[in-house]
Amino acid sequence: MGRTTVTQTGRAARRTVSAVAEFGTGIGAFWRGLWTFVTSPVLWLYAVVPAVAVYLLTFAGRAGADAATESLTGWAVGFAEDWPGILRWALENTVRWGLTGLAYMLIGFLVVPLTLIVGAPFLVLTVRRMERRLGETVDRRDRPGWLRASGFVMSQTILVTLVIAFGGLVLVPILLIPGINVLVALTVAVLVNGFVIGLLAVGPTLHHRGVGERLAHLKYVWRRRWPTIGFGTMSVLVLSVPFAPLRWFTIPAVFIGAVLLHRKFPHEPALPSS
Repeated sequence: MGRTTVTQTGRAARRTVSAVAEFGTGIGAFWRGLWTFVTSPVLWLYAVVPAVAVYLLTFAGRAGADAATESLTGWAVGFAEDWPGILRWALENTVRWGLTGLAYMLIGFLVVPLTLIVGAPFLVLTVRRMERRLGETVDRRDRPGWLRASGFVMSQTILVTLVIAFGGLVLVPILLIPGINVLVALTVAVLVNGFVIGLLAVGPTLHHRGVGERLAHLKYVWRRRWPTIGFGTMSVLVLSVPFAPLRWFTIPAVFIGAVLLHRKFPHEPALPSS
């Protein structure tokens, strides 16, 4: 019994050490991807066009949100014409700042998905350029077309955005538990979102190899979950910085890092879609 316990403890310790090392490998892949992007001016070209497009869309969204806020504020205050001045002022500012904050928070949440959707064709080009730089392992006749790959990134982004939004709703009850709420919610959010973002980032590389089935992606990445979580967690933390230009140019670096991370995985092919 004692020998069995020692053996099991040793195995658990080795698994823990291995998981920590793999987690660190994922973090390192993110920073290698960022460094590769920063030191490769050619790759900047693939980031500039979607960045400009997203900037214009964000600017238009904020202008529209401000106009809608003013209209709704005027409509709400219209019901309080007979109220004392101080109450009418309080209502006006509460409605205006509340709606503005809600709109800007929504825009901030959508910046990353919007950048991915708008930039999908350029992200595919970025991934394929990195694959050529590192040495192609796939016959060009076997890989999906550029438009098909771009559509895959777009659909994957929409799916991941919905998963993250749903996950946020699931975490709401945890926030009601005093003492552990914030710590547990943040830990779960970062780890889960890290895995999901890692799955999304590695997706184009697998798709490039002809693996189009999402379940095959999930199984493949789950077998390498700790480096994927490390990579995705680092990506989430940097993308969480509320500075739009940083997000625009971090996203290409994430996909570059995912190519580098995939090269670290054992050469076990994912099952191709039928």
